[in-house]
Amino acid sequence: MSDQDVNSPASSRPAAAPAELRLAGLSLDRAGDAVYWIDSEGRIVYVNETASCMLGYGGDELMAMTLADIDPEVDPDAWPRIWTKIEAKQPYSFEGQHRTKSGRLIPVEVSVSVLTHEGKKLACGFARDITKRRRQEEALKAAKEQADRASAAKTRFLAAASHDLRQPLHAMELLVSALSGKPLTAEAQSIVTDMQDSLTFARRLLDSLLDVSELEAGTITANIEDVPLGPLLRRIHQQYLGIADEKGLELRLVPSSLVVRSDPGLIERIFDNLVSNAVRYTDEGRALIGCRRSGGTVRLEVWDSGPGIAEADQGKIFDDFCQLDSSAKERGAGLGLGLGLVRRLADLLNHKVRLRSAPGRGSVFWVELEPTAHEAPSDTAPGRHGSGTPDKAGATIMIIEDDAMVLNAMRLVLEAWGYQVVALASAEAARAAQTIPDVVIADYRLPGGETGDQAILELSKRAGRDLPGVIVTGEVMPAAWADAANQSLQVMKKPVRPAKLRALIRHLLQG
Repeated sequence: MSDQDVNSPASSRPAAAPAELRLAGLSLDRAGDAVYWIDSEGRIVYVNETASCMLGYGGDELMAMTLADIDPEVDPDAWPRIWTKIEAKQPYSFEGQHRTKSGRLIPVEVSVSVLTHEGKKLACGFARDITKRRRQEEALKAAKEQADRASAAKTRFLAAASHDLRQPLHAMELLVSALSGKPLTAEAQSIVTDMQDSLTFARRLLDSLLDVSELEAGTITANIEDVPLGPLLRRIHQQYLGIADEKGLELRLVPSSLVVRSDPGLIERIFDNLVSNAVRYTDEGRALIGCRRSGGTVRLEVWDSGPGIAEADQGKIFDDFCQLDSSAKERGAGLGLGLGLVRRLADLLNHKVRLRSAPGRGSVFWVELEPTAHEAPSDTAPGRHGSGTPDKAGATIMIIEDDAMVLNAMRLVLEAWGYQVVALASAEAARAAQTIPDVVIADYRLPGGETGDQAILELSKRAGRDLPGVIVTGEVMPAAWADAANQSLQVMKKPVRPAKLRALIRHLLQG
């Protein structure tokens, strides 16, 4: 409201009749907000009934007081400066406190304007009691703090559960793999196979449940950057070649030089789930992985010759716990969370996941990605059936792992594959070792607050070259993945499937 004379003859409104003035006065007295008129000396010259009720004074009492008597934040000596501020900032709104006759302070929201009446400047103030709003705000703040504490507790639980549950499963998978390579009777070998199947099922369940929990807890965040698809495709291809071999499947790779915008770790988790499903549910024939341009996007594709999916079921397969038929209840089928996790991760990255399938004719899943303006050199030869690459006999693998059970299991497996093994329990022990390994496999969390990526970096500096490295971790926090990515290290989540670890080691030894 501008500074003006409320009785100015220049006003275009006609003079109010006495009845209208009485009605206006009655309305002002009954207004929901307290109304005060204050003169330039800080004296209260008018209050309405709401102000009297709110503060517990009679109207005459209030009009014998100054603003400093009811506002504890007003210093009488500073009133001239306050008046100048009110005049300069119109309308002037703020939150403060008013003191009642009993001495209680109530929070108020005040709006003040300066008007001229009969040649005299007066401040008209409207004060609203915001006690209820403040209580609601405090309640919301308390609820948010409680929710934040619960979220932090959930995050800590997930981190602990992930690490503590993955460790023994990781060790058991390695030990069973080592046992399967020993001379066994047919009956013993059958038992080992059943153990492997059970552990695989447990690993899939744990991975799915913890991954979904991480997303719900908000511990997974996206860091978008340029991602060359060639190395990603090659890694996934190498990891699943051995598994495809075991089933008699052909797993083909189409090399690519395309570069897209995405989170490198999360898009790899999406693609890993799609390839895992293709290999798992295809009993004969082949699967193919690759990418191509389509319009203004890049399609990261997985083709398979599996049983296919009916059109009526295609809209629900990305739902959590979706299992399409009774065969899904069989051992090893999981909880139906794999494609649900793909959908959640794609939503987080703002990517679209598509599907085309028909019963008896296989399926193709693809993720639509944003391309960049440049490409990377293609460094992948076309994929073929079978792993085709024997273990490099005599190569030295250094393991850095503080869990004695896991360290021993890893050593047994690697020695069974024909590698020379240096098994160490800390980064300090790695620094003291004289051996320069061909590949380093390190846990992320190591004793003394050190991390696996730091240990590999120190070994690389000593060797005078970048040593191929793998971070094996049960961490749910993104730090492990980010630190490894910054150093171009591979990351494998515990429990690690031995076939995938073996394929990755072979790939790293090829350079």
